[in-house]
Amino acid sequence: MAKIVLKRKKAIVDRHRNYIIFLDGEKLCSISNGEEVTFDVAPGKHILSGKIDWNSSNAIVFEIKDEHTILFTIRGCNPLLALYYTFAKPSKYLKLKKQGYL
Repeated sequence: MAKIVLKRKKAIVDRHRNYIIFLDGEKLCSISNGEEVTFDVAPGKHILSGKIDWNSSNAIVFEIKDEHTILFTIRGCNPLLALYYTFAKPSKYLKLKKQGYL
């Protein structure tokens, strides 16, 4: 079975709020500030994204093979730009990034 590891960077922005993580359009988990979670996923092509309230992240399309593990990180926007992203670019409020294979 393949695995994905998702790490939420510890930050002041949204520190008391959870991010909702979606895999292939289905809710996968809720992740809190500074938390790291690991999930088994079926090998193949998937789409990973995040959401908080009406704001969201970029979607990452990735392919994973059996017995491989991929690390992803998610974080909020720059605190000085939070209002800008909230109202002008809500789909870029969260930053989701594929870090690579473990």
